[in-house]
Amino acid sequence: MKETVAMLNQQYVMPNGLTPYAGVTAKSPWLASESEKRQRKICDSLETAIRRSGLQNGMTISFHHAFRGR
Repeated sequence: MKETVAMLNQQYVMPNGLTPYAGVTAKSPWLASESEKRQRKICDSLETAIRRSGLQNGMTISFHHAFRGR
């Protein structure tokens, strides 16, 4: 694989302004910590979640099918 990358780097010049892929969290470091990422999304109650969402009059909310009652 390293040989292939080296060969491609010799044959093709990287265009200005582009950078190689540095990983899924390179541009979003707040996603690097799995526990922090999950903690930001979990609320103690539905009321707290709605308040944190900024829901205002006239807006619509929906729930994923897995969260709906039977």
